[in-house]
Amino acid sequence: MNEKKFVVIKHPTVGSGKIKRRVRITSYRKRNRKPSKLLEVIEKKRITQRTQLKKEVKNPLTFQSRNEKVLFNYWNSLGYPFVRHRPIKNKTTTRGILLLSKAIRKDGEGKIIHAMNVAKEIFSSPWFKHTHTMDARKITLPDFFKYNSAVYSFVNKKYNFPISWYNECLKGVDHMKEKYNLELKDKYPDITEQLEVIWKEYTKEKKLTIEEKNILKKVSEKLIRFCKLNKHNIFTSDHIGWTLDRINDMLNNFHTYAPEELYYLRSNNFWNKKLPKEADRFNPNLVDKRDWIRLS
Repeated sequence: MNEKKFVVIKHPTVGSGKIKRRVRITSYRKRNRKPSKLLEVIEKKRITQRTQLKKEVKNPLTFQSRNEKVLFNYWNSLGYPFVRHRPIKNKTTTRGILLLSKAIRKDGEGKIIHAMNVAKEIFSSPWFKHTHTMDARKITLPDFFKYNSAVYSFVNKKYNFPISWYNECLKGVDHMKEKYNLELKDKYPDITEQLEVIWKEYTKEKKLTIEEKNILKKVSEKLIRFCKLNKHNIFTSDHIGWTLDRINDMLNNFHTYAPEELYYLRSNNFWNKKLPKEADRFNPNLVDKRDWIRLS
């Protein structure tokens, strides 16, 4: 016969009613598992936030006037590429408030806000030649007004920065565009030079800005693409010279096209509609219009 075996349990088990306190049972694997890296990062952030809050309570940044506080908060609201400062009294914020106070007494709040807005617009523009540098080296409030001698000797030698972005931005957007515009590489300098002559004759201007020169370099690239795609429609071996003559006719000889800005010549509308229309008008003996290949 099969006899039943009974096991005597010395210690009370959960559910027997003899354990007064609820026991939370966790596996050995879970109990000895290390916390994830994400939890460690979150915990570190919590600790730093607590310490920063304590610092703000212990060493709050003091302002001599309401205008200083308003401009300080306005600076913090601008975002990239400006450093957002906490209202804690330290070496950076103290020097920044000192320079901000001097600028208020000298130029007033309006000019300071104008300079900050110009800096925000210029530094965020794709044509700004120091864009990649700003990604690695953001600007603090004191550095915006004036670099100290040690920092200036470094940034001026390596990046050719001015000693004061504030003074540069006070000169306006046009000055910043002219001085800090990233000049593009010219793939076809001869064509760009001829386009520049045509545009100067059209606008009666003697000198072009760097931005306008960059646009003309893009126009010359589009001209080359247009000639390669549509050389079967141009009944001459000098495809580039023929296309330049048609552009000159449109702007200066026949005045069939009057663009308000130079960037109109870079648009697909000009190369896909305006120029082919002028080319068909120039050859009235053709019965059917030529099949022009569009630029994408």
